[in-house]
Amino acid sequence: MRPSMRRSVRLFAVAAALVLVLAACGGDDDDDDAASSGDQATTTTAPADEEADATTTTAPADASGGASDQAATVAYAETSLGDALVDESGLTLYVFNNDTEPNVSTCTEGCAEAWPPVIVPGDVVVGDDLDEGLFTTFDRGNGEMQLAVDGHPLYRFSGDAAAGDVNGQGVGEVWFVAAPDGSAVQAAAAEGASQGAAGY
Repeated sequence: MRPSMRRSVRLFAVAAALVLVLAACGGDDDDDDAASSGDQATTTTAPADEEADATTTTAPADASGGASDQAATVAYAETSLGDALVDESGLTLYVFNNDTEPNVSTCTEGCAEAWPPVIVPGDVVVGDDLDEGLFTTFDRGNGEMQLAVDGHPLYRFSGDAAAGDVNGQGVGEVWFVAAPDGSAVQAAAAEGASQGAAGY
């Protein structure tokens, strides 16, 4: 074989080798690109999944928002003294025998701390089986509107801790549980009633 032909064969072989090396490198680049694309895809889906989780966590907020249906301002429940008016939390409501004029409260200052008046910031929502016509609100003289039943101002008792408690019954012989018709439940003081409670 002539020297010029040998050189041509060598050059061809070198060129072919270079082509193979470049092709191999190009394949690696493609694989790397694909791998990095896959990594990016994985990375971008993670925030999307986090967003989905964040959306799910809004459900309780929506549920609480759904609970915006106004609870009854006043309803009635069974107690150890019989049926009694209760507030939206189920706490027993009382009338004060010293309130002798309709829709006028005589319980202020220290009395109102022991016997918090039932303040209604908006409309009165009356529970089932109660006579809506019996319930009104009146201004206590300080801009606060107090709930009354048949003209009798309604109060809670600071000594009641849970729904159904009637610890204020008969205190000072002037505080009584309010019956659904607005009358005072005239019964013996509840067992365990706070003897030191102010009767006013």
